[in-house]
Amino acid sequence: MPAQQPSGTIQQRPATTTTNRTPTKSTYRPKVANPNQTVSSAAQKELRRQEQAQPSYQQTTPNILAPVAPVVKSYPTAIPIPGKPGWVYNPYNNNPVVIQGIPSGKTVLDPQDPNKDHKFKVP
Repeated sequence: MPAQQPSGTIQQRPATTTTNRTPTKSTYRPKVANPNQTVSSAAQKELRRQEQAQPSYQQTTPNILAPVAPVVKSYPTAIPIPGKPGWVYNPYNNNPVVIQGIPSGKTVLDPQDPNKDHKFKVP
């Protein structure tokens, strides 16, 4: 049977040594010009506030996946042929084109023009 110690005394634990111990919680170290200089708690709070106020990487980069507005190409308006209703001159090559029955403002293409990019608007 072990001997009992009198009440009110504290037992000493054996000393243990630890090696390669990594801290579980990071500590804040304020930036100071002189590493031996101490910084007040008010200065530490101000430094933390300034670090948090700096924009993050995501805030400073543009959103490259944002939708792009479609490019609206404006086409020239054809010139009406005087005395011939329903006829216009192609503004690219001045060939006469029949546009009878096509509403004003509509974009059309001259069927005789080999360049399919030469679209124009009906006056």
